[in-house]
Amino acid sequence: MALAAHHLARGVHGPELLSVVAEALEEPELRALIHQAADLALQPAPVPALIQALGLEAGVTGFVSHTVPVALTLAAIAPDFPSAIERAIALGGDTDTVAAIVGALCGARFGPDAIPPEWVAGIRDWPLSVPKLKALAAALAEGTPPPRISWFGSLLRNLGVFMPLVFGHLGRRALPPY
Repeated sequence: MALAAHHLARGVHGPELLSVVAEALEEPELRALIHQAADLALQPAPVPALIQALGLEAGVTGFVSHTVPVALTLAAIAPDFPSAIERAIALGGDTDTVAAIVGALCGARFGPDAIPPEWVAGIRDWPLSVPKLKALAAALAEGTPPPRISWFGSLLRNLGVFMPLVFGHLGRRALPPY
């Protein structure tokens, strides 16, 4: 993904991106799947063809051999940031994983200004904020120390919001139907 983001940020996309990434991989199965995605990217409807070739009509799984080729293809052929995210979600299955990967790759390809302003305005992740996230991105890009983020605030948020969600999900999974 890092290599794909590197090339997307430098203007490489489409089948060329998929081929470059595939050639850099050592794992033969994943390399073959991404080469297949590169071949399908030349077709008029590459994503549906890839979904069918991978047998993912019921939705994209979180398995790396499914998620990576699909996310790379979506990012490689996307006309813009919003449509790439919307297409990732519309595929069904493990949409949060696929959309997160596609969002990261398309962020590298199209830049932060391609994200719809109303999406950015909707970010609510206390103790983080949009300005703090932008400062973090700038620090990472420049190689400078990151801004301070309240670890105590993060702990409170995680205990108060995420832990009840996790335990609620686990409790629901323990009840029939399994």
